[in-house]
Amino acid sequence: MTRKQFIDDNRKHLGFESTQLFFNLIDIKPYQNEKGAINPRDITKKIKNVVLNKMNDSIILSKAQDKICEYYYTFDFEKKEYKIPFYIPQENLDNFKYYEIKIDTINNYQRTLSIWKNESMENYSSVNLIPINSNSNKMELWIGVNTNGKMKIEKISEILESVELKYN
Repeated sequence: MTRKQFIDDNRKHLGFESTQLFFNLIDIKPYQNEKGAINPRDITKKIKNVVLNKMNDSIILSKAQDKICEYYYTFDFEKKEYKIPFYIPQENLDNFKYYEIKIDTINNYQRTLSIWKNESMENYSSVNLIPINSNSNKMELWIGVNTNGKMKIEKISEILESVELKYN
């Protein structure tokens, strides 16, 4: 997943760290069971109108104003608006620099190749095929390859680029 894809995937729902910041702002006692535990879903299902916005100097966040972030969420919860920072976890930031992402189309599928570029660290490279027409009955396909350092990046890329679906 590219940085842009990660951000796009998090546009309509709060990320984990943002959810935790939000929980620190509200009274969670009404959501606790007799043992004091909460089901986070009981709270998050009441969040409405989630929008991911680009941060600027004029924004005052509801929580963590001192944190530096590129984006923030606005949303409504129980008739009140909140502004919470959106963080990209360090693990994701680290991985973005090691993946080479190629996106193209083949046989009416969007093909995304994610090639792990750091041969000294084990990880996965993959190809993902998603139908361009999401209303179709076509199948999706994801194939991953463990890049354990025994195969060159060029060979992994060659193999994954050869993957295609033929749908009759």
